[in-house]
Amino acid sequence: MFRDLGNYQYRPQKPEPPARRLTPGQERLVIWVLGFNVLMLVLGPFCGSSVVEAAISLFHQG
Repeated sequence: MFRDLGNYQYRPQKPEPPARRLTPGQERLVIWVLGFNVLMLVLGPFCGSSVVEAAISLFHQG
């Protein structure tokens, strides 16, 4: 019931490095991109429908 480990010494595992953080410039860029996407989410359908309506009126005969 005895196990000879041959002078084995326990070595604790290295802790994982912390997750990388964004720099302030990168955070600002992410906020601008998200803001632009939200703006396009709101305005996109209106702009798209007006472009389609303009194309239909160009080809309308009469």
